[in-house]
Amino acid sequence: MAKPVVSLVKVEDVYQSLRRCLTWCDGLGGLKPGDRVLIKPNIVSWDFNLPFPPFGVVTTSAVMAALVQILAEEGLRDLTIGEGALPGHAPPGRDIYRALGYERLVERYGVKLVDFNEEEFVPVEAGDGFPFRIAKAALEADRIINVPVLKTHNQ
Repeated sequence: MAKPVVSLVKVEDVYQSLRRCLTWCDGLGGLKPGDRVLIKPNIVSWDFNLPFPPFGVVTTSAVMAALVQILAEEGLRDLTIGEGALPGHAPPGRDIYRALGYERLVERYGVKLVDFNEEEFVPVEAGDGFPFRIAKAALEADRIINVPVLKTHNQ
């Protein structure tokens, strides 16, 4: 098994720092211009009644915008951002996307926005007869880029 590769950079300019980070760990390796790429941020839960969480709770819009710009510069055009907010605990995905300014990514780069909670799920078996359901958008992607937030919490 290959050793995991990690790159760590001090963020000064989000775009430049992310570009450097991806270069150091070959994070764009294997991506081809025709690939269907699903980008999965971490915006699972955010209550609009609380102050906007600037860092450490949801993937920041600056990181998402920089990532989409880098992917577009690399010739990737079929980009989808997909998330499934906690039903009953967060606003619908389209409202979260609007609040985070993701509509600008749609206008500038043609990104598709998907709310997994409003999309089709497909039954999949993980082996040993253990069935579960996965968002169809995830199964249709050639590549999935997970953009988590480094954090701890009481869950």
